[in-house]
Amino acid sequence: MLARLGPGQRVHVCEEAAGGKWFGIVYSPAPGTQDCGVGTPAACPHPYRGPCASGWVDARYITVVAG
Repeated sequence: MLARLGPGQRVHVCEEAAGGKWFGIVYSPAPGTQDCGVGTPAACPHPYRGPCASGWVDARYITVVAG
């Protein structure tokens, strides 16, 4: 484990792996304080290099609310 998300913390799901069991996410370490720059789809897959944190999370800990 590299970081811990708080209850209800919003993240951007950018990728999924292992048949949807893992989500690649991007999130602001201080919720609501920073635009992570992932509001539109990328033309082709590439590693995230923006100002926010990123990583992988087990999909069972994520509730998809839009998209």
